[in-house]
Amino acid sequence: MKFATALTSLLACIGAFLWGGGAALLGMVMGLVGTFLNLAGLWGVVSLANASQERQEQPGLGGALIGIGFLIKLPILIGIGLFAQKLGAVTFDAFLYGLAVVYGLLIAFALVDAQQKIRNAERKKVRETAQSGNAPDR
Repeated sequence: MKFATALTSLLACIGAFLWGGGAALLGMVMGLVGTFLNLAGLWGVVSLANASQERQEQPGLGGALIGIGFLIKLPILIGIGLFAQKLGAVTFDAFLYGLAVVYGLLIAFALVDAQQKIRNAERKKVRETAQSGNAPDR
């Protein structure tokens, strides 16, 4: 998954450069990095909530920093977008394309993960059926 993310990001940057030159490349990088940081802030809060639920204790200073990061992640992304808009239409368009690339990857990875879980559950069911001596229903 990490390789696919890196490859897709690299191809998006190359495409942006070929499409609009340095301004588009800058916008694409701003969109990719800003959105990845936005998702990292969200993932940090989700992980922290999960960890504190498992341990049944309150998060410490690290939790507070992650919480602050979660609260400022959207204004930072909006600020990056406004800065890209000031740099020109090509930069802003590429910024939005970079944002779309990251969210598209997120959806694709979620679909692949769900499909793998379904396949694993089906394989487990077939193994259990074979071990019990019953033929699978097909």
